[in-house]
Order: sequence, then structure tokens, then C-alpha cells
Amino acid sequence: MLKSAPADAIPYFLKAAKYESDLKKSPQLYADLAGAYGEGPIAKQSEEYKSKFTTESPESKLAVENLNQLDDRQIRRARTRHGSQYQPGQ
Repeated sequence: MLKSAPADAIPYFLKAAKYESDLKKSPQLYADLAGAYGEGPIAKQSEEYKSKFTTESPESKLAVENLNQLDDRQIRRARTRHGSQYQPGQ
């Protein structure tokens, strides 16, 4: 599912990360989750941005902010795997 539909795999990775098991401690789980974000919603929005915007505008700035939020979500989920809270700038 990761390769054919990365965005669809995200909820499954998140569910797996919530279980108290060895899987929760597996770096591969978080690498796959990051890959799913990168190849799924982030790639989609990035392509839309590239095709739609050629100059900076309020709309293009909003699109960049949305991409940044996806990146932040990707990082936050990876950092909370051991229960620590994400702190911007760490």
C-alpha cells in the first residue's frame, strides 16, 4: 500500500505507532510514515504548487504555509513516538 497509495497508508502507520509493542519502537515504522507523507500529501501539494504558481502572491504564500504544516505534522509524528512532545526549533 505504501508504494501504490502512500496517503492511504498513513492512518495504518499511525495506528501501529499507538500500540504498546516492539513495532512502536521500530525506526522502520517512522521511516515508512515519513515516506508516506513525503510521497503522498506533501508530493501532491508540492506538484500543485509548482504547476499553479509562478510568482509570489498571497495565495502562493498560503500554499507554502500549507506545505510547511504538512512538514511539521510529519516531524511531530516522528518525534512523539516515545511520548515526548514536539517542540518547534528542537
